[in-house]
Amino acid sequence: MEIFLAVESDGMTLVDLQVALAEQDAVARRHKTVFVLDREHAGVADAAQARKEFEVVKAVRRAVGDSIEIFVDYNNGYTPAKAIDLTKKLTEHFNIAAIEEPVSYHNYAGLNAVVQAVDIPVMAGEHEFNKWQKSLEEKL
Repeated sequence: MEIFLAVESDGMTLVDLQVALAEQDAVARRHKTVFVLDREHAGVADAAQARKEFEVVKAVRRAVGDSIEIFVDYNNGYTPAKAIDLTKKLTEHFNIAAIEEPVSYHNYAGLNAVVQAVDIPVMAGEHEFNKWQKSLEEKL
């Protein structure tokens, strides 16, 4: 069974995040995957949020090294174009392993655009929760 370490950066400054990661470094290195989640943005995130997300992942990668996978939850926060751009940058610079919920949960066409444009797994569907909704597969 794979163990996950969740890093929530809600409202933390990058300095706070780096200190927290440094303090937890020994613990972080025992895990196989780090899951980065920033719930600070609601709705569509702007360029400043994308830059912050980049810096958070940079700090996490620096803290945990190259042998640990990083998953990033975009928390339904980006347009398809911004999600694609950020994912490509994070993959290129920090070798992230997967992203979750890159676009608004009801934007199936946008989700499909992201899936087609990036080379890593895209997780989605946590908002598909009742038997009357069509499955995500049917909508794509």
